[in-house]
Amino acid sequence: MHPATDAEPPFRKFWNQAKGTIPDIVGEADLSTLNSALDFLFSRLRVAQEQFYREGDNGRRGAFTALAASWMFITAFRTPFNEELYVPILRLQDALVMLDKKLVEPILRPVRRSGRGPSSYTYACLKGYAAAAVELLLQQGLARADAYLAVATQLSELGVRPGRGSGAVTATTVRNWYDEVSSDVGRHGIAAVMFDKKLLSNKGADRTQTLQKLAAWVLALFPELQKPRYACLKGYAAVAVELLLQQGLARADAHLAVATQLSELGVRPGRSSWAITATMVRNWYDEVSSDVGRHSIAAGMFDKKLLSNKGADRTQTLQKLAAWVLALFPELQKPS
Repeated sequence: MHPATDAEPPFRKFWNQAKGTIPDIVGEADLSTLNSALDFLFSRLRVAQEQFYREGDNGRRGAFTALAASWMFITAFRTPFNEELYVPILRLQDALVMLDKKLVEPILRPVRRSGRGPSSYTYACLKGYAAAAVELLLQQGLARADAYLAVATQLSELGVRPGRGSGAVTATTVRNWYDEVSSDVGRHGIAAVMFDKKLLSNKGADRTQTLQKLAAWVLALFPELQKPRYACLKGYAAVAVELLLQQGLARADAHLAVATQLSELGVRPGRSSWAITATMVRNWYDEVSSDVGRHSIAAGMFDKKLLSNKGADRTQTLQKLAAWVLALFPELQKPS
């Protein structure tokens, strides 16, 4: 604990001034400080959410900031501050820091248990989200088998794996998840709760919106999928170039057309703040072309999209590229 200085960020200055000042019973005179503390908490959690999605470190930086916001908020209250009720959260935050130094604190070490453990909370949410997407597609009139397949395809393209399994998510996987959620009549499981929540808040979404929302929910759950997303992006950009070349467009013009489309959508290369350039697109195309064994995600996406989009003209190619990218990066959607 140290006094605030001019070099400190505003949130830390506030914390230094507010810690231990809010009494157990909040009176009218304390409301201003309480409201400021809540504003502090929510603003730091918004920063944490942005880091969680954008940093490319599997959400660790965002979790660190969220933990810090939580324990610092607790210390604004006099009794919790004096009783050091924030220490368990602070210890967890410190343990995350140690991971960057290749040290695993005991609090983060796995506990050995006999038997097969249940699926994680995260995968329970995934099941609920997938089942909700199926239900929304069914309500739009899609056949049951087609709804299962559409959801499975979206999840597979995002790089999702079925729980402890190593294979891709299939229509059968999604059907089983949907049946599991439907059979939870009492709504006791996490999957059923997530299903009800997403279904209630997304009535009226069309097919494209449903699959884009599913992608957004999943990427919030699994920030580590950001890297496979960018591999897919390379494949999508490369196949758009190939389709334009097949239409007779000059190579340099094809690279530029794809780069322009991606830049207009707001796509950024990885964690960079730079716009996509024709040179980047050319490098992606060369990278995919050089993968003769087709081992990479980018090459797999290239082959899949090329096969299903033969004969598209220039306008159709760029429109399809935009649709693929917006399904992959739902955060690029502009509010309607």
